[in-house]
Amino acid sequence: MIGTIGGVPVGFVDYDDQLPTSTVHALFVEPGARRVGIGHQLIQAVVQDVSSRGATGLDSWALPGDRDTKNFFEAHGLVTRLLTVHRKLDG
Repeated sequence: MIGTIGGVPVGFVDYDDQLPTSTVHALFVEPGARRVGIGHQLIQAVVQDVSSRGATGLDSWALPGDRDTKNFFEAHGLVTRLLTVHRKLDG
């Protein structure tokens, strides 16, 4: 799905419609087009689409330290369900 301003593509979202839980794999908006509602419209369109297909949940992820992404998803009702931790081992 593509987000546009004046017909110019400025963002996209890639997701699946697996049931019962769909997943947003990528969501991106050009830096100059952020904070004007493109991301909001994209995530709302995903929610509407997967809900209409019978999905009962929507997952995505944010990388450690990516507070903007975490805040964006939380603002749209997604909450942390699993925190994966890792330690790299020598050898």
